[in-house]
Amino acid sequence: MPTFTLANLKSRVYDRLDQNTALYPSAEVVNEINDSIRTYNLGILQTSIHVPGYTVASQLLYSTPSGVLYPMYVYFEGRKLNKLSLRKISLLSREWMSHTTLNYGPVMDWVPIGLDTFAIHPVDTIGGNDLLVVGVSEPTALAVDGDTITVPDEDAQAIADLTVVSLLFKEGGLTFAASSYLYTRFLALLKARMRFTTMKLPRYYVQQEVVSEAKEGAA
Repeated sequence: MPTFTLANLKSRVYDRLDQNTALYPSAEVVNEINDSIRTYNLGILQTSIHVPGYTVASQLLYSTPSGVLYPMYVYFEGRKLNKLSLRKISLLSREWMSHTTLNYGPVMDWVPIGLDTFAIHPVDTIGGNDLLVVGVSEPTALAVDGDTITVPDEDAQAIADLTVVSLLFKEGGLTFAASSYLYTRFLALLKARMRFTTMKLPRYYVQQEVVSEAKEGAA
């Protein structure tokens, strides 16, 4: 997979901004590039991190490991656990928090509680077992021209496209309206890349004034 530098992304952005560094200073462009990368990152960039210290005997709740924005999968001793919502597991059993591997069987489920905490079910009464969390990672912010991001070429262009749309928003009018197709193109690529296929991506519409032929003739 190709690697792109911040300098390359900035060049792509400035090419669409007619090299206007006066209206769009470098610091502003870099901020918008990083914001576009964070938007692009929805479920795409992932990492796997072990819970430090393994499982603790009779402990129900665990913190999402540092480096994971939010968990998507949890593995117990290499075995993938079933994900259950807090509502669903509560409907299945009001006493689920008191279930242990001694009275209920092996650990089978994990329950996300917000983004920073999750529970395992039933509780591991022995402890010392491996918990691996797979989740969305926080992309490292690009700061200097040599900093890099590894993505497909079309994704690098999509990041640049979204950056251009964000920057042109402050100009508004026809200038911004003309860039709207870049946002539509970004949404199409993002939806193809995303793991969350049911997510509804935000859209907007640009109102255009239509001048009738009669008015044009009168003018």
